[in-house]
Amino acid sequence: MKINLILYTLDNLLQNVRTRKVLLFYLANVYDRYYADKSVALNYYRKFTKEAKDVDENLISYSLYRIKELTQEEDFWKKKKK
Repeated sequence: MKINLILYTLDNLLQNVRTRKVLLFYLANVYDRYYADKSVALNYYRKFTKEAKDVDENLISYSLYRIKELTQEEDFWKKKKK
């Protein structure tokens, strides 16, 4: 599957410190768009916002927005299971 190859490649690129910050965002975005389990995306968005002090402000804003949305979704499903 192409998406698995993309994720594998991005994960390997994370070893490069210079590209790590932005790649965390793109990994989060891929998991967010293409996987049903959003917990991985949420973790990558959180890692990105912790490390992203000197990156594009739009990426940070979008990450914070998605963290809020995904957390609300997660809480909704947890309550529904009870």
